[in-house]
This record gives sequence, C-alpha cells and structure tokens, in this order.
Amino acid sequence: MSGTIEAPGGRLGRMISELAGWASPDLINLSHAILEMVDRRGSVKQPSLKQIKEAVAGVAGVSVDDLSSERRDRAVKRPRKVAMALCKHLTLAGYSRIGNAFGRDKANAIRACRQLDPLIALAARTVPPDATIGDWARAMLANYEHIVGAD
Repeated sequence: MSGTIEAPGGRLGRMISELAGWASPDLINLSHAILEMVDRRGSVKQPSLKQIKEAVAGVAGVSVDDLSSERRDRAVKRPRKVAMALCKHLTLAGYSRIGNAFGRDKANAIRACRQLDPLIALAARTVPPDATIGDWARAMLANYEHIVGAD
C-alpha cells in the first residue's frame, strides 16, 4: 500500500519549511525524514511488512515463520514485537493488517506498538538517517530490556 503526497517542492515542502520557525527539532527532523521518503512522483517509498519481518528475523536469529508462530518465549516474542512496531512506524499499514501479518489480532498489534513507542523514539534518535531496517532492529533489540523491561 502506498499513499501519494505532493513532492518536496510543493505544498508539503513549504509547510515543513514554515515549521522551522516554531517546531521542535524532533518534529523538524521527522519532517525531513518524511520528505526523504517521498520520491519525485510523490509516492511514499516504504518497505513491505514481509521485508520488515525478514530483516528483523535475520537480526534476531529466528525464522520468519517463528515471528508468526504461537511461540511465546523471549527469543521470539521480543523480535515479533519489534517487527510489529517497525511495521507501524515504517509503513502506512493499520493495526489489523499488522496483526494479521503476524498471526495475531488487532489488539495484540496495538499493545505491541504502544509498548514499544519509547523504544522507537530512542532508535529514531540513535540510528543514522540512512539506516536500514536491520539497523533499526539491532538498535531496538539492544535496548529492549533497558527501555521496555523484562518480559
């Protein structure tokens, strides 16, 4: 699923330029990241849920099938939650679609994403602008217990 947004030189670009006068640095950085995601045709470039699952599984050392399985051990549960949160953060997918992609329901996706909001915020401040999905996953998994706590 991809949405369309006016290209950086258009109305969206002007709106973001106007933010510089009053917005927080975090909001301005987010705005620049959004502009970088928009290609010349105005289409948002976003990874697929499958690409995110594959990247997180590779970093965590579990199989993609494990992320959608019924397994609840920490070795699978943490990467699953990280992948769900990244799906919400990096795509336009809704909670129902994310939950379905992981064999879960909407409520599970909402809980996982909300629980990992502080972890997404930390990763957003620490990963470089050109970071891969794997970089995001590594940063989130490395700080999981410190930010989210033991599960």
